[in-house]
Amino acid sequence: MAGAGDPARRYAQAAFEVALEEGNLDAWRAGLADMAQVYAMPEVQLFLGDDRVPLDRRLEFVDRVLDVPSGVRNLAKLLVVKRRVPLGPRVAELFARLADEHEGVIEAEVATATELTPELRERVERALAEGLGGRRIRLSHRVDPSLLGGIVIRVGDKLVDGSVRTRLRLLRQHLAAAP
Repeated sequence: MAGAGDPARRYAQAAFEVALEEGNLDAWRAGLADMAQVYAMPEVQLFLGDDRVPLDRRLEFVDRVLDVPSGVRNLAKLLVVKRRVPLGPRVAELFARLADEHEGVIEAEVATATELTPELRERVERALAEGLGGRRIRLSHRVDPSLLGGIVIRVGDKLVDGSVRTRLRLLRQHLAAAP
């Protein structure tokens, strides 16, 4: 993760402190996600960074395009003025991490060979929450057919690999080492 000298981190930290003060973390998180989506577009970055377009027109564009809380809009405009529009998506990402940390939410990534049913997804979330001391879990899922079956779970820097692919690899190694 980027250090204290990272401008995106400074913007995210400042936004987080304002959102906390306002008691409005969810609205800020959603607004910053909207800003990030718009600011990630190369054509928007080109337009907002084009000095040939008067600054007031670029700021009007932000007003028209972003239907977000006023604090988020002000930050979005500040990024335009300071020529930091490309930082928008990273600011939103870092803000979300700060908010999650504040709220005790842990992000978990799950990979399976097939799509998870809603019931199984809920069971995985519940089991992870219990295993992590009752903390809230934000689960992201991806399908990886190469796993063949089973599940792979990553929480932070911890990895639990219960995939059939890994079990078969370990079995092959064990059989190859047998006399």
